Amino acid sequence: MSADHTLDLCGDRSLDQRGRPRMCWLDPGHTTSHADYLGNLWEDRAAILHRLRTRWGHTHQISVTDTGLWKAVALDPGAKWTTEVEYTPAQLVHRLRTRRVPTPLPLP
Repeated sequence: MSADHTLDLCGDRSLDQRGRPRMCWLDPGHTTSHADYLGNLWEDRAAILHRLRTRWGHTHQISVTDTGLWKAVALDPGAKWTTEVEYTPAQLVHRLRTRRVPTPLPLP
């Protein structure tokens, strides 16, 4: 007797604050935030990228790597810190705010 049990999951992946991978366990096509098996939530990457690029895009090129690391590269090659890489968008924003860089544009 064979039991073929497969779960149909969203599968979106991100990193937690310590850099540990997590995966969304919600149904595919869900319209809420992603959630891992512990109930920890995170936003969709596209929404986060849009928000970060709107706020910091005049001073930095913002991207997320295939492995889930969030990266900001200063557009000014003479900047004291040219590259920041963090596990989460919140950590990246905190790092950008603590560096001496031009003030970001206000949110609409």
